[in-house]
Amino acid sequence: MPPTAHPDAALAEALARCEALTRENDRLRRSETRFRHMADATPDVVWMTEVQPERVIYASPSFEQIWGRPVADLYEDAHLWVACIHPEDRPRIGSEFGRWLAGARADDRWEAEFRIVQPDGTVRWIHERGFMIPAQGGEPARVSGVSTDITERRLAELALRASEERFALAVAGSNDGIWDWDIATGQMFMSERAQRIFGLAMPGITTRPRAEWRAMIKIHPDDVESQLGMIENYVLGKAPAYDGEWRMRHPDGSHRWVRIRGTCVRDMAGRATRLAGSVSDVDARKRAEEALQQSQRLEALGTLAGGIAHDFNNILGAILGFGEMMMRNTRPESRMRRDLGFVLAAGERGRALVERILAFSRTGAAERVPVGIESVVREVLNLLSATLPEGMKVVPRLEAGDAAAVGDSTQVHQVVVNLVTNAVQAMPAGGTVQVALEAVSLPVQRLVTTGPLAAGDYVVLTVTDTGIGIPSSMVARIFDPFFTTKEPGAGTGLGLSLVHGIVTEMGGAIDVATSVQTGSTFTVWLPRSADTAGAAANPGAALPRGRRERILVVDDEEALVQLTTDTLAGLGYQPVGFTSSADALSAFEADPERFDAVITDERMPHVTGTSLMASVRARRADVPVLLVTGYPAGTVTRRAQAGGAAAVLGKPLSARDLATALARSLGRDTPAA
Repeated sequence: MPPTAHPDAALAEALARCEALTRENDRLRRSETRFRHMADATPDVVWMTEVQPERVIYASPSFEQIWGRPVADLYEDAHLWVACIHPEDRPRIGSEFGRWLAGARADDRWEAEFRIVQPDGTVRWIHERGFMIPAQGGEPARVSGVSTDITERRLAELALRASEERFALAVAGSNDGIWDWDIATGQMFMSERAQRIFGLAMPGITTRPRAEWRAMIKIHPDDVESQLGMIENYVLGKAPAYDGEWRMRHPDGSHRWVRIRGTCVRDMAGRATRLAGSVSDVDARKRAEEALQQSQRLEALGTLAGGIAHDFNNILGAILGFGEMMMRNTRPESRMRRDLGFVLAAGERGRALVERILAFSRTGAAERVPVGIESVVREVLNLLSATLPEGMKVVPRLEAGDAAAVGDSTQVHQVVVNLVTNAVQAMPAGGTVQVALEAVSLPVQRLVTTGPLAAGDYVVLTVTDTGIGIPSSMVARIFDPFFTTKEPGAGTGLGLSLVHGIVTEMGGAIDVATSVQTGSTFTVWLPRSADTAGAAANPGAALPRGRRERILVVDDEEALVQLTTDTLAGLGYQPVGFTSSADALSAFEADPERFDAVITDERMPHVTGTSLMASVRARRADVPVLLVTGYPAGTVTRRAQAGGAAAVLGKPLSARDLATALARSLGRDTPAA
């Protein structure tokens, strides 16, 4: 039999095992102590639960701060953990944790975010992470984990999301576009509104490399250097701001004004790291400013033109008046009569030129009367025929007769001039302009380019060219102010806008038919009114003569006083001439009954014609006063008529006009036409 072990050896072995176990227990206690110290010191909640029976083995002190309840309550009731979860999150968390625990393995992790409710109603967000500790058979025995209070982070995320939503709504609802350039990465955000303002159409794509945006956006060639220079100087810190207005080309070929503003974010060294800002559509404002400036320029030019026309008409008055007088005293076939004819023809061209200047410079409401359209068209074609370039011809077909439209003859003149001039300019290599005029009855409503045209009678003007035509994409804008299809510097963009405004004011409409490289046809429909008298005055008829009435003649131009008095004397009147309105007024006041009528110039130093008329009529209200002016604008005419003028006559004044107006003012019939 084997030798029996010595009792002392067995005891020593048992003591050794006890010592080892004691050391292990001490190590575990120290490890547990360190764990507890660490768990107690962390702001997170460290916890461990037993699955069966369900109980909380450990929860760190942070539980009381985050959950707002004593840890002891959790040890007594393990369900308190679930009961504290927000009612809206509790079903989801319970379901997800149950599925995880049922299939969990040792290396599976539990993770979830949910809200808890403290006793005072405060809601806090929790991020929970855990793992399963299996029993020897592999089934879940314990679950341990960490719960972190992420309330501040979630509130920041919610605030950021709300801020982003507000920003998105603001961007979507703003009239301005928003852009943001990350200089370091080269990426650039551009809102859809900004893209539309820049003339782009890329819905859904808001972020691209800046180089791509630059390639897509078409800046007016004259603005490229200015725009690039400003942004470069601002980014480099050489300019105080990035704020400018430039023109952008849109797909239809038009250019629209935009205002771009931006602000830099810079690092500690002053280098730009980000540039963000806005873009605004300022096209309407810019064009309104340009229109105002143009209007001011036109007003100033009109004033200048009126002054020039007045002085020029005085010169023409003397030339034409004395020329007519000399013509009457020459033999019909003489060389003198021939030469005087050339002088008078040149004078008449000068008169026509002045009329064109005055037509340009007139402002204010024009008197609306029936206008014989055909006579105006013929006058325009006669004026333009001498200015047509080589290789260009105008073929008229005027068949409207005496058909008239209610309006102002000067404005109708402008319509015809603009349309024919545009037709000529559309054919730089030469060609034919066809001008047709006819009276048309429209049985039913018709839709034309500028809108519906009611059934009725119309005077229809058609101007056709064989020029370059107008692209279909531009037809809708040709009547916009300052829009032009011509090369830069070749047109103001006001002509067709003016035509449209005049035709619309007259109750008419315009139709446009055009084809690129084929030509264009503009058809103007003007409502027909009562026709004008067809017969013109017979230039050979005898002039109405006076009966030795005494006429007071006043003009600051001595030549015109002499011309008028000589003409009146030849017509049987007794004229008394003055070059000073003050002297003339003194003569009238000395003997008001001495004069049967007064003929006075309007524009004179010291006392104007209308002022003289007022003084004369204050002394004797029944005396006829004829006002003569080299600038018969609407305001002068209305002021004179309101003051009681018997007639307002324009310079240069022909003998026939003077004789006829004076005879009528004295109450005598004039010779029949």
